[in-house]
Amino acid sequence: EKLQEGLTVYERLLQQRPDSSVAHFNIGVLYAKGRDWDRAVEHLGHAVELDGNFLEARLGLAVALELAGRLEEAKRQFLTAVSQEPVNTQLIHYLAQISYRLGDLEESARWLTRYLSFKPFEPAAQMELATVRIEQGRWQEAADLLQRVMDPESPPEGRAELWTALGMAYQAGRKYEAAEEVFRQAI
Repeated sequence: EKLQEGLTVYERLLQQRPDSSVAHFNIGVLYAKGRDWDRAVEHLGHAVELDGNFLEARLGLAVALELAGRLEEAKRQFLTAVSQEPVNTQLIHYLAQISYRLGDLEESARWLTRYLSFKPFEPAAQMELATVRIEQGRWQEAADLLQRVMDPESPPEGRAELWTALGMAYQAGRKYEAAEEVFRQAI
């Protein structure tokens, strides 16, 4: 709530210790909170330059770059971060999403598959992978994936989303009767 006060405190600290990765990180975070992506990127980038193992700063930099629309640069930061922590599912999921936004469906599918190897029962990620497969023209693979994760014990809201995604897969495969059936189940 006191963004400017926080910036003033950390900027004073930075004047005393210009090599403080923590001060750069905190200034970057404050600029990000104020949606000043260029300044956030500048300070988070300095934090990463000063300490290449500062994973939180690298993740902040990647997110700020993404929000600034600099997707390729963001992807490079996420890739470096995941090389530092190869089982960090948050980073893996970010890579899947950014690959999708960059139009690389196959790479997005690879990252989603890796993500699901750690969290196999996460319906949102299953639907993301199914969506990618549908866009790739691999509707049957999407349908098979969604049918495997259907859990009659899951909450109705989750099942409705899965049924809807399955209907979209059948529709993409021109299996209109099957699509209608599962859309009715979703309703």
